[in-house]
Amino acid sequence: MAEPEIEESYRLLSKMYVAAGFKSQKEFARKARLTRGYVCQLLKPLSSGGREPSPEVADRLADVCGRTAAERLRYREQLLVARAARYAPQYRAVMQRSAATAPGMDRDFLRLVREDLARLSSRQRRKALSSAGLPAKLLQQVLRGKAVMDLGQVGRLAKALGRNPGHYLFVAKISDEAFRQLAVDEPEFTSALFDLKRPALESAIAMVIGLEEKAPSSRSRRRSS
Repeated sequence: MAEPEIEESYRLLSKMYVAAGFKSQKEFARKARLTRGYVCQLLKPLSSGGREPSPEVADRLADVCGRTAAERLRYREQLLVARAARYAPQYRAVMQRSAATAPGMDRDFLRLVREDLARLSSRQRRKALSSAGLPAKLLQQVLRGKAVMDLGQVGRLAKALGRNPGHYLFVAKISDEAFRQLAVDEPEFTSALFDLKRPALESAIAMVIGLEEKAPSSRSRRRSS
């Protein structure tokens, strides 16, 4: 019988894959620069002939699946613990907790969404979800900590619930303070961004406020050297 921590390692990677919203293993493989056959093995339990990613590949998978810098770092750490758990028994409980709870959205954000939904009647909630283009089942999974919403889905839900998208994204830790302030200063502009499709939306936000991780300037590199 397979050791529990090995199975938990596979479950964590499977959850990361699902949470990232990939439509197929082929798309996942292309984004991660891996062969489809290798990806298929990664998403299979080791006890069933699956494979464990090397540290280099694990980092790449974390970068591909993570929506934010914080989430990418968390995935890297969890995959590292998953690998260590095969050899160090003291990591087993940590790995099992990580695999059981990841991924999931920020607790403060989930509490905010629940409070906003509680103010609405059943009819108003259905109308809001329809306006946001969110399936009720997806939102239920999100509120249970079993799924995540991407940047566009969070922003559209905020609009549908009468909230500033910048506030929702900030609480969800998907955006930074710069975007939250932009949303306060230019609410109509930031609200209109969420009428765009996902690729165009992400590109627009990256161009406007630089949500992408900024590389250190040559001056700062010289200072640190």
